[in-house]
Amino acid sequence: MRIRVVDYVGSLGGGVRFCAEVVRALTDSHPEEEFELVSYGTCLERYRDVLRQKGLTLRLAEVRPRNAVLNFRNHHILGGQAGRLAQKLLTPLTKWHYDIPAEVFADCDRVWMPWIHWHRADAGCMDRVVGSFHDTIVFDVSGIVPLRVANAERVNIARWLASDACVVVSSRSTATRLGGLFHTPASRLSIVRMSAAHASGSSRRQVEPSWSWISSPFLLNAANTNKHKNHEVLFEGVAKWGTRYPLVLTGEGSDLAIGRRGLYLRQRASRLGLVAGRSLHPLGYVPDDVYHVLLKRAWALVVASKAEGGGSFPAWEALEGGVPVICAETSAVREHLEWLGAEVLWFHPDRPEELADRLAELEQDYDRFKARAVTQRASLRQRSWKDVANDYWGLLTSGNDTNPHQSSSDMSP
Repeated sequence: MRIRVVDYVGSLGGGVRFCAEVVRALTDSHPEEEFELVSYGTCLERYRDVLRQKGLTLRLAEVRPRNAVLNFRNHHILGGQAGRLAQKLLTPLTKWHYDIPAEVFADCDRVWMPWIHWHRADAGCMDRVVGSFHDTIVFDVSGIVPLRVANAERVNIARWLASDACVVVSSRSTATRLGGLFHTPASRLSIVRMSAAHASGSSRRQVEPSWSWISSPFLLNAANTNKHKNHEVLFEGVAKWGTRYPLVLTGEGSDLAIGRRGLYLRQRASRLGLVAGRSLHPLGYVPDDVYHVLLKRAWALVVASKAEGGGSFPAWEALEGGVPVICAETSAVREHLEWLGAEVLWFHPDRPEELADRLAELEQDYDRFKARAVTQRASLRQRSWKDVANDYWGLLTSGNDTNPHQSSSDMSP
């Protein structure tokens, strides 16, 4: 059986890791099958690097999308006034969606698209696709993308839902939201929950020698700087708490060095009294093995996101590591952590004063919360990437039924 994995977005962090882990588990469980990953340009190189770091050998193919002209992700190459001018001039010309050539769907039995967002395909090609839909954030949080782009994506997702593709979501919350937006019946969707059992990779790079703060308590936030990740409330809540310990940022763009969003967040942090290099350490994206060192040493993890699709990778990883978690309460994350059987400290994502209160509560009784974080690891629900891959394998081998089964992962706690 020949299975083609197709992704032209390659979102750093959750997106690429999700794809790489599922592919690793699929190839381990089904070595007799043929797997190939199709992408293009920077995205393909990103996959090449991540797969190499994870020691995974996979056939890669570069196929140019039909409309590959400009990629909106390159707008942040320049900083300062020149970068802002370039962004203003280029945005109207940008191709946010990728039109997949029909040849990508030829000469294979099934296609798995780990990220159907921003991908457009001809209706006649969709019947062999198993496509993962992760979240409705672009429709729920204004300002993530221009309105014209959000409207175009709404049309695109409606086409996917009306097609013969098997569409997969990772939570009941997302399925419910799709029902509200597109009148999609629950029976149209399959639910396959995620895993957080990420391999740290084969390299063992040491943290930067200049990170002297790593030997003392610090708060950790792992998120890109998209608007829904809610850095504004994160910064304000930490500042209201008094910044007892420095805040460390990881994730794409979290170095706050370039781009309109990064510069805005850096200025906002400064106005709140967070000083880069002292009370704020904006690291940007770090490799998995470095991130796991940071997570292991963190005093606590803060998840401030106001919208997610299937839960929170950072929260799950922290829980598995016995690190206390303070988490913004959203429907998908609440569902996810209840499914795990986890206890965390909750705050409203729009109320920085609640975040400050939770930080103070944790500080005042840290030994108890830390002990709870450590002991609850034994009772957390376990789910491996092999479990995820087995669910996807059932979908890939079930023919063209748009909802062949609800996965075994979709069980109430």
